[in-house]
Amino acid sequence: MALQATGPSERAARFLSLIGSPPIIGTLYFLCLALVVGPRSYDAVGVSWGFMLCLPSLFLLAGVRRGGLSDTELNRLEERRRFLLLPLLFGVATLAAAISLHFPIPVQTSVAGMALWLLLGSVISQYWKISLHVSGTIGLFWLCFAFFGLPALWLVWVPPAVAWSRLRLRRHDAWQVAGGAVLGSVCAWVAWLAFLH
Repeated sequence: MALQATGPSERAARFLSLIGSPPIIGTLYFLCLALVVGPRSYDAVGVSWGFMLCLPSLFLLAGVRRGGLSDTELNRLEERRRFLLLPLLFGVATLAAAISLHFPIPVQTSVAGMALWLLLGSVISQYWKISLHVSGTIGLFWLCFAFFGLPALWLVWVPPAVAWSRLRLRRHDAWQVAGGAVLGSVCAWVAWLAFLH
């Protein structure tokens, strides 16, 4: 999404929305996870990133380029309904691989949270345009907090900033943004309780 020549508020909202998109914020999260867990996690993190984020994003870009999808944000609910089934399949396959191949627990937990997010997000998106930007951002914030502790608190501004950007750009209403915050929080904490508690 290119930044257009508009007012400062609009440009800031577009930038935050771009950074808060699930592929980008997820990539940044996996990079941080690899650095914290260490070299023993690089293969597991790379496989998880490739299947959960990279491949679905390539399919998304190809769909937009071919004209089958109108934009990379899946703003049309009917397009979202169809497309989210693909990343959901990748997510389930990645979770199965993470568990069966004994990926490090932080990687398994992260993949489980993302797979649950894809599952619930796909179901909800059959009926309602919940904010996947906000749900992804806040879910990953909670996982950062669970793994990294108090140092992760410096990221606390990210989910509200992304929520503001989605409202400012009129991509969602307040209920869809609030629903995204609940969805992301639930998925992160369910995964944490299932794998770490």
